[in-house]
Amino acid sequence: MIVLFASGSGGHIEPALLLKERLQKMGASVELILGNHYPKVSGGKVLNIPRRKIMALLYFPFLCMYVMRYFFIKKPRIIIGFGGFQSLLVLLIFRSLGCKVAIYEHNLIIGRANAFLLPFVHVIFLIWEETASRWSPRYYKKVIFVRPLVSGPENLKEKLHQDRKFTIVIFGGSQGARFLNDLFIQFLQDFKHYGDIRMDLIAGIKFYPSVIKRLSAISGGVEYNIQDFCNDMGRYYTSGDFFITRAGAQTILELISYCRPALLIPYPYAQAHQLGNAIHLLRKKCCLVVRQDKAKRETVIKVISAVIRNRDTLVRMSENLKDLRQKLFNNPGMEEIIVSRFL
Repeated sequence: MIVLFASGSGGHIEPALLLKERLQKMGASVELILGNHYPKVSGGKVLNIPRRKIMALLYFPFLCMYVMRYFFIKKPRIIIGFGGFQSLLVLLIFRSLGCKVAIYEHNLIIGRANAFLLPFVHVIFLIWEETASRWSPRYYKKVIFVRPLVSGPENLKEKLHQDRKFTIVIFGGSQGARFLNDLFIQFLQDFKHYGDIRMDLIAGIKFYPSVIKRLSAISGGVEYNIQDFCNDMGRYYTSGDFFITRAGAQTILELISYCRPALLIPYPYAQAHQLGNAIHLLRKKCCLVVRQDKAKRETVIKVISAVIRNRDTLVRMSENLKDLRQKLFNNPGMEEIIVSRFL
């Protein structure tokens, strides 16, 4: 049996959900354990590991007992972690019991938890060649480059903005982002003179009520749609022409998968992961980037206005994203490697 462990935000949990689905289609026995509840998942095993590190360490003895009991009953062949502090604790316990351990890292700059686990794991699944470029050579033999764990379109739409309103999609990852929600509300008034624009916002469950309350005081403006959480991001990636979002690894890979140009505003407290992801795409001319401390209302409006006036820029970004997509998605699927090596 294969065990997948994920916790935290959608950037950690969504790849695990997709891998579970693909492994099951190949006939593998697989179980997903979550460290916390996630809106898209009902039921299943949820450990409710505290988010705060001090509380998580106090919870550690109970976690050890649960994992030991689970291990001796289920006898898994391998456990795969998807990053985050909770994953670090769980994977170390499984490793101490003699279970094979693997990690999946889809950021350009490896996270601290996965970096700590490097000496202890048997396999390291990576997306970007640049991730391992500064590592000690002793880790290279553990590395396998795989296709990103993202859903993608069967056929890429060749042209943006075909016979419909130009659609700008704004979202801050699975949990939403107050900063981007504020920008959205400002944009509704600032762009009301553009008649061919539509704006979509995924506000996040936590922020949705306050955004709705603020929108009730706004009259007129741009056509818009808003929801709290999205179970099918493919719908937005298919209909959207331009995206304003954070630069988490899963978001970056989804933009590449759908070849969608974006203005990235990296979350400033993400230990440089998001900034590293964004700068990498910027250097490949696949996106625009504005740091949050520079993302004043006037600055972002100027960027969007330029994009609206010169949409050829978006077409060029989309073409560059296609080249990057072809390179990344030529790697073997992670599920194929797991089944061939561990089952």
